[in-house]
Amino acid sequence: MAEREGKGARISRVAVLVFSARPGSEELLGTIARALPGDRELFLNDDCPVPAPERFRRAPAEELAKCDLLVPLGGDGTALSAARIAGKSETPILAVNLGRTGFLTDCTPERLPSFLASLADGGFETRDRAMLDVVQVRGGKEILHRFALNEVQVLPACSGTRPGRLVDLHVELDGRYLTDYHADFLLVCTPTGSTGYNLSSGGPVVHPEAHCVVVQAVNSPALSVRPLIVDEKSEILIRSNERGSYDVVIDGRQHVTAEEGDAFRIRLSRTRAKFVKIDDYTFVDALRDKLGWSGHYLPRKGSEC
Repeated sequence: MAEREGKGARISRVAVLVFSARPGSEELLGTIARALPGDRELFLNDDCPVPAPERFRRAPAEELAKCDLLVPLGGDGTALSAARIAGKSETPILAVNLGRTGFLTDCTPERLPSFLASLADGGFETRDRAMLDVVQVRGGKEILHRFALNEVQVLPACSGTRPGRLVDLHVELDGRYLTDYHADFLLVCTPTGSTGYNLSSGGPVVHPEAHCVVVQAVNSPALSVRPLIVDEKSEILIRSNERGSYDVVIDGRQHVTAEEGDAFRIRLSRTRAKFVKIDDYTFVDALRDKLGWSGHYLPRKGSEC
């Protein structure tokens, strides 16, 4: 199931994630320190670039994952980093929007204090988002395992001698040859990731409760190539047809260099990213509010008909 609900337990240890000095982030750290009772432990990522109240203790990612709640302050990129830190621990995430669109960041800074007060004693629900298992295989052995909440991009190796080159990839689905893809890059995304690169490159918007994965060759010169939606049990195997290395980027932030002969196995994971539910705000509301879906054309201010 791509999205499900569950109850949260009492919150004793809270980890706040700040990766860039966005306007308002320093003030929000003070708000969090005042909003939570004094017996709660507060942690902060050790590379936080802004000053914080003394109550916060800086800690590495592996310690933050052991907390009862992760509170990323920023945009969707910060929320994706929170999901990576949570990993197998499935620590609940309350994502606060200091960015722009923010499909994963439903909580506003103004609502955070009152929401934290209700969270402290476990008065919250979570919605689970599907993630991808991304496994790198070399010589028949698994050498790397990562999670992706949004997407995996398979790209040509960075090269100044061949700018604009395409990937040439052999792809199998459930152990059977599917096709060879020639494109700027190959994109494999979750329903959550469907509103990212997938949407901007012409792919379908997928409801987060759908049990599927989207495979899309971005900017392929083959006009017959179209986005492919596969079910939750499918396993995708990708390897390069070319000699030399190639690059894989996971959720826009984790870069992996693949050597010649390496392959990647991708499928929906049993591990989920748990996001704190904000009232009755749904994916349908997000489509209207954050993508501006409307049945009628709404001209911008100052535009002429």
